[in-house]
This record gives sequence, structure tokens and C-alpha cells, in this order.
Amino acid sequence: MELFGIDVFEKVVNSLSRVASIFCALEKKPSIIFQGRGKDDFEIDQKLKGTIKLFGEYSKENWISEYKDWGGTIWADSIPVQRDNKSKQKLVPCERALVPVIFCDGKVGLCACADYDQKMVIGDLMNEELETIIVSEKRQKLIRSFSEGCIPEFCARCTFYEPYMESLEDWTSAFADA
Repeated sequence: MELFGIDVFEKVVNSLSRVASIFCALEKKPSIIFQGRGKDDFEIDQKLKGTIKLFGEYSKENWISEYKDWGGTIWADSIPVQRDNKSKQKLVPCERALVPVIFCDGKVGLCACADYDQKMVIGDLMNEELETIIVSEKRQKLIRSFSEGCIPEFCARCTFYEPYMESLEDWTSAFADA
């Protein structure tokens, strides 16, 4: 609440419970990663833990208490923010841009890490199937933008960039048959 200025915990837990009921009915289940952020001493709420357990062996949790400044977006004195000004050459897609994020309003974005205000939305589950969004030209364009040297400003400013592969050659050979 302190970082984003909102408190929608109950709404998130209720939505996750609805997703869990759909998930449990699936014959082929995808992996799901639950990510959360807090201060060094935060504890995961028991209600949230119980909801995550509904996803069983298909879920992983990733709770962090260290923050990057995401290109200067976060300047909170009350949380531990790393000011990472190292400039990395961004020739291959960031691993976070390859993992779609589904927002509570059904929109699908490209950055599962820093796109908290939905600047990189590529679709809306209210209007399209997730599979269609994942293979969409919008997503493909972002992936190509790294090798073409014209990445979105959002990605260019981000200090949390983590390359999916070490080099453009690795990226190209890994997906040559795709």
C-alpha cells in the first residue's frame, strides 16, 4: 500500500480464488508464478497462502524485498531501493518481457516486473483469448525491437533489465526452428 498508494488485497485474493477454480478444472495445467513485494520483515498473509495452495504443485512463489529503481520511477525513502545506473546493452529480449502479466482488470501486459501502470499492454482477456494475445503481432514486435535496436522507452529506461539469453546469437539459434 505504501509504494502504490492502494489497498486491493481482498480483491486480489478473491480474484485468485476464482482463477484457482478455473485452473483446477483444466486438464492441462500451466505453471503459475506468484510474485510479491514487501519490506525486509514482511510476512505472507495466511489467507493469500491458502489461496496459493489451491494451485498445488503447478505454482511457485517469488517474494522480494529488494527493489530496483526501474529507470528512476521509484524514489521511496521507506523501502530499500537499489539505484542501478549501470547501462547494459539491450540486444536480446528481457526475460521479464517474455513472461506476460495478467492485471486484475483482465488486461495482459509484457513486463511482469515493472509495468505496474500498464504502459505495455498487448491485449485484453475481455476481448481476446490468452493464446491469441501471446502470439500477437504486438508481442512479436516488442521481441524483435531488441535486436532491431528500437526498444520501447519503458524498457530503455529500466534498470532491472535481465537478458533472456546472453547474446543475440544465442537468442537467434534458440528460436531458429520456431
